[in-house]
Amino acid sequence: MVANPSRSPLRSAAIVIVVAIAYYSAAKLGQYLAIPPGFITPVYAPSGIALATLLLLGNWIWPSIFLAAWVAAAWPLAVSTHLLNASLIAGLGIAIGSILQALLGAVCLQRWIGREQLFHNAPNVFRFTGIELLSCMVSPTIGCISMYGVGLIEPAAFANSWFTFWLGDTAGVLIIAPLILIWGRPQPVIEHSRHQARCLEMVLWLLFVLGFGGLAFAWAYPVEYLLLPLLVWAALRFGPRWAAIAPLLVTGLAVAGAVRQTSSFNRATLNETLLLLQAFIAVIAITTMVVAAVVLERQRAEAALLNAKADLETKVEERTAQLRASKEAAEIANKAKSEFLANMSHELRTPLNGILGYAQILRAGEPLSERGQKGVAIIHQCGNHLLNLINDILDLAKIEARKLDLHPTSVFFPAFLEGVTEMCRVRAEQKGLEFTYLATDQLPEGIALDEKRLSQVLLNLIGNAIKFTDTGGVTLYVHPQRQGDDYRIRFEIKDTGIGITPEQLDQIFLPFEQVGDLRRQTEGTGLGLAISTQIVELMGGKLAVQSHYGQGTTFWFEVDLPKVTAWTEAARISNDGTITGYSGRKRRILVADDRWENRSVIVNLLTPLGFDVLEAQDGVEGLRITQAVKPDLIITDLMMPNLDGYGMLRAIRQQPVTQHIPAIASSASIFESNQHESIEAGANSFLPKPVDAIALLELLKKHLTLNWVYDYTALDATKDQDAPAEGTMKIIPPPPNILKKLYLLAMQGRVKALQTEVKALDTPYHAFAQHIQTLAQSFDVEALQAFIEQYI
Repeated sequence: MVANPSRSPLRSAAIVIVVAIAYYSAAKLGQYLAIPPGFITPVYAPSGIALATLLLLGNWIWPSIFLAAWVAAAWPLAVSTHLLNASLIAGLGIAIGSILQALLGAVCLQRWIGREQLFHNAPNVFRFTGIELLSCMVSPTIGCISMYGVGLIEPAAFANSWFTFWLGDTAGVLIIAPLILIWGRPQPVIEHSRHQARCLEMVLWLLFVLGFGGLAFAWAYPVEYLLLPLLVWAALRFGPRWAAIAPLLVTGLAVAGAVRQTSSFNRATLNETLLLLQAFIAVIAITTMVVAAVVLERQRAEAALLNAKADLETKVEERTAQLRASKEAAEIANKAKSEFLANMSHELRTPLNGILGYAQILRAGEPLSERGQKGVAIIHQCGNHLLNLINDILDLAKIEARKLDLHPTSVFFPAFLEGVTEMCRVRAEQKGLEFTYLATDQLPEGIALDEKRLSQVLLNLIGNAIKFTDTGGVTLYVHPQRQGDDYRIRFEIKDTGIGITPEQLDQIFLPFEQVGDLRRQTEGTGLGLAISTQIVELMGGKLAVQSHYGQGTTFWFEVDLPKVTAWTEAARISNDGTITGYSGRKRRILVADDRWENRSVIVNLLTPLGFDVLEAQDGVEGLRITQAVKPDLIITDLMMPNLDGYGMLRAIRQQPVTQHIPAIASSASIFESNQHESIEAGANSFLPKPVDAIALLELLKKHLTLNWVYDYTALDATKDQDAPAEGTMKIIPPPPNILKKLYLLAMQGRVKALQTEVKALDTPYHAFAQHIQTLAQSFDVEALQAFIEQYI
């Protein structure tokens, strides 16, 4: 409700005067249209003005309405009755009833609906109508009692006077109040501009209203209710403001016709005429307000929907921008991680290249004592373990970055499985377990698969089974199923180990998660199953597990592998002895690397075999030597100063005299991008660092078409050493307290302290102590732990 503008006296006075004049003018107009003239008004417009004024301006305006109502009521009474005192008293009662009626209606409407929500929807229109039907009883009651008290109304006419008084006030409120309230708002309600622009349609509507109104109220044809569709038309097409004017226009035509006695409502008695007229007015007012409210509600719903759509689009744009920013940040972070891993891989592999390279050189050709040979073996074993850890971390990073790809090749499948099972059988036998490999007769021969990745998965699963099994055995089942020209192959690894609890089953496939006995968790990093799971999914399968705690575990997965016919039988693993040279002419090899230790590894690997090895410190020197000497093969690093390996390879391939020289790119940066880029630059093969001697020799054999010369003496000596001695002593373990102490030293990696302890053991435990000393000399901590654990 608007506050009293008392701070502006002139404005307040002007509002008071305007309201009083409007109220009195509406009353005089009603009296001119009264039936009979001067007394009964079908539509008492001042009642609507009073209610609308209080709702728009506030309660402070009531004195203006009260005075105008007193004058408007007392004056015509005094003129028609010539009883001044009675007229003043009756007018005072009518004025008191009018202001109380308006105040009561305004308070109820604001409390139960709200001034801004009166005509927003159909339920509010019905509430407005109900409240006014009741509140409009106040003025007729007080006014009729006042007129009856001064003798202006006979007792027999009291009820009829009250009823016509009430209908007039109600009609005035229903017609006038909505018109003022809708047009008097500071901001207009929602209207489409096209409604206001349809002037031709409005003119056509007005002609229809005048036409039907003339028939009904000028020539007394009973077609007055045909005006209702026209009112609905106005509400639907012209908006709430013009819909509020339409009932006023029709009401004016109806009242004018009734006054002239040419309306279809005119009857023999005044009461019948008023009842029909006022009922018609109420119907058209309520109908128009309800339709207008429905239209307004629909428009508001459409506007809310449009706003919601706009908000949604804005939110979607904002969210898209956030996701784009998050994606960019993630890509930047992923790129930074990849660069970090690539750099760390390069930095770690570079020293490992020297460690593993010279370990291979010393084991292959240098005369060493037994202790020296064991030391070199330990160096090679530890270096390989570190290299495997680096490879696992890089594989996991590639999987997370979706950069791990499969590279299927044609494989002789039985030979592939035999190679995997032979490696696993050796480890199982070392632990005293039985390893079984079962495959059906329908095993395919030629098949396309990524040999490296599938063997990685199988070795990890079988290795875990062996690690967590103390008694019994491990079984590998291979079940092929023919599907057209392809095969669906099920791999199943079953053990009789300690099993996995239901709580641990959800964790075992997570990176760096290790479950089970804490004593066994020192044997890995917890990356194997996570990597295996991702590789199997990349192959189109899913790794599953079933376990009964204390009874054993079964892992299985199924993959679809295509059959191939153009395959070459894979070379079976065989001990061909030590390579001492090659047959044929002497071959010249150029090694280009900026680090002397990397060049030294290859020089010391190849020189004893009869190769002539040349060295270059960068790509510029390597290119110069290539042009001058034209070596039989080039081994080049990729990251070098002045001119890197990529540039050197491109330059060699661009010159006719050198473009056919085979080249091997060797780098500690082993990401697929580095490999692909080196091949595109002109390399024939890629050799990762640390350099594996066997892999290097295989590439040399491939690109130079070499026939190796072998020395079988060392192989025979090894076989003799591996043969079990006759009369081997039975191993008797020491007491449990000593076993626990030895096991704790093994878990802590304190090999020297462990050797000292077993030296002090008594004679019955000599075989046990001797086996401990053998494992300790090889620095095989895992084997030490497993050996002692089986006796605890």
